Amino acid sequence: MDRLIKDVTNAMYAEYDRAKAIHGPSHASAHEAYAVMLEERQEADVEAVNVKIALDYFWNATKKNEDTIEYAQNVMGAALVAAAEYIQVAAMAYKATIGYGEGKA
Repeated sequence: MDRLIKDVTNAMYAEYDRAKAIHGPSHASAHEAYAVMLEERQEADVEAVNVKIALDYFWNATKKNEDTIEYAQNVMGAALVAAAEYIQVAAMAYKATIGYGEGKA
């Protein structure tokens, strides 16, 4: 798990760098930081529901002894999108640790 956390942390920094190139290195204020994090979290929560739905389809196919490969692929895809959305939440939280405006907390 430690290695995974390190990899996810690196993904967070990469996402911060991507967003920084588009939106700048810092949020204008704590209010803006909160709004951006909230928006990203809401998007992540939608994707988390999609994971649940995909997993429910997988389980229903399992109970019927149906082929589950496609359902497993759907779970995997939904989980990766959800993970990416939560990485965006972390990246925007990291951006808030840098400070606001001119880099002042």
